[in-house]
Amino acid sequence: MPELPLFLKWFAGVLGVGSVFVWAMAGIRLRHRLPILEPAGGRPPDMHWLPLALTLTWVGLNLLTVFSAPVRAGDPPARHDILEMVQIQLVLLAGCGLPLLLQKTVPAREYGFHLQDPGGQASDGALGFLASVIPVVLFWLATVPWRTDENQHGLLRLLSEDRSIETLLLVVLLAAVLAPLVEELMYRVVLQTALEKLAHPREAMLVVAVIFSAMHQLPDAIPLFPLALILGYVYQQRRSYLTVVLIHMLFNGTNLLFMILTQELN
Repeated sequence: MPELPLFLKWFAGVLGVGSVFVWAMAGIRLRHRLPILEPAGGRPPDMHWLPLALTLTWVGLNLLTVFSAPVRAGDPPARHDILEMVQIQLVLLAGCGLPLLLQKTVPAREYGFHLQDPGGQASDGALGFLASVIPVVLFWLATVPWRTDENQHGLLRLLSEDRSIETLLLVVLLAAVLAPLVEELMYRVVLQTALEKLAHPREAMLVVAVIFSAMHQLPDAIPLFPLALILGYVYQQRRSYLTVVLIHMLFNGTNLLFMILTQELN
């Protein structure tokens, strides 16, 4: 493993200290029998049939792929594959988001689409991201013996082979912008909300976390599970799409940054 530059060590140290602080504060609240996050209140809204049907179809098709190949393998995507993925993500974003925003029976804010207290939503997003650091790193370390170049994430493998600016921008757009927007819309806003109408909120959160992590295939599915639980809990308590998207963006962006910088050292 290459020696990391000092600034990267400092950055990792700051994230680690921040994560310890967040979990310490959470432990204090639990000790006083207080929720880690105060709930926003209210019952989960009814889900529009179109986003739900689109999400279930997309999840079902991808789960079939996961069941047939639970461990990631194969060649990394080419640049034209990334362009195709971007187009698909935009279609999913519009197909799931527009019906929720445009319908008149349920206010959009009940799904989490609002800008009330943007500073508070941003703060919750930053704290949620920091909370994910320690558990994700610990779970990632547990999977190190099974990690190979072949089962590394395809986007990271692509960047190791093609270091052009165009490819980098496409990967950042897909992984750090569109993926958080689409995945939080489909998994938390649509799927978790729909399941909360059928089961206990904690059960709905757990089921969605398992599905979300499994969709990323092994070995990444294991360290992504605690992240999925944090995202589900934050959305359940806050009902803020902006907050969970920010957590996801910070996580993907930071992970991408570390991977790019460490690859540059090889």
